[in-house]
Amino acid sequence: MEHVTQSMRREYWKSIIAECCSSGMKKKDWMELNHINHKNFYYWQKKLRMEAGTDMILAENKQSIPAPFVQVALPDDSHEEKNVIIHGKHVDIEVAENISDEFLMRIIRAASNA
Repeated sequence: MEHVTQSMRREYWKSIIAECCSSGMKKKDWMELNHINHKNFYYWQKKLRMEAGTDMILAENKQSIPAPFVQVALPDDSHEEKNVIIHGKHVDIEVAENISDEFLMRIIRAASNA
């Protein structure tokens, strides 16, 4: 159920952001006119941009030759857990909450080739 709710929120904010961007108005003015909370707007704009960027990276990497096993080196100064398992086809990734963006992107790249 939570997945459905999150999906509905994502679609709602996609339409709000698209409407704002196509309005020809300054975002601040449009949000004020439409009673949209600017913190929520920018939160979802960032979230959707990050998802789109991740999707692009995954799509680019699907064109490369898949590797049967990819080892991802953990940064030396990292304090994250060192147990990351990457499975093929249907990838399940479990990471610590405080994982760095750089390390997460390396995991995503590796998973897309698995």
